[in-house]
Amino acid sequence: MAPPNDSLTRRDFLATSVRVGAGLAGMTLLGAPAIVLAEGRRPTLQGGVMSGDVLADRAMLWGQASKPSRMLVDIADNPEFRGARQLAPVDVLPGSDLIGKLDATGLRGMQDVHYRVRFAALGDERALSEPVVGRLRLPPSTSRDLRFV
Repeated sequence: MAPPNDSLTRRDFLATSVRVGAGLAGMTLLGAPAIVLAEGRRPTLQGGVMSGDVLADRAMLWGQASKPSRMLVDIADNPEFRGARQLAPVDVLPGSDLIGKLDATGLRGMQDVHYRVRFAALGDERALSEPVVGRLRLPPSTSRDLRFV
């Protein structure tokens, strides 16, 4: 009995290449996220995200981009971002030192606020930065005793 032939023929290679190419094209047509090939087109988030000026129903969120871009913020009451709400975008320009600052309102009823910040290049909405996630805790809506230890 002859041993099996494990070599790949040119015909097998071409057939496999066509199937893989068709699969990738199908994913793109079905709305799969596009791959940005030129990393230089994507803005990056410098130094993480910050929050402050926290009140019972609002908080300030900000971050700094590496280049002029649009700051996109999603907020949710869970770390998986189920039912997340996207806030109005903010343009980040050199006049503000590329810092985007957003007054996140409508947070009443949320104890923990999970937020996700991304930057999209101006003129190229597909060139997105990696998302950076943060969390803040809103003050309680009712009075309670406070102990310093």
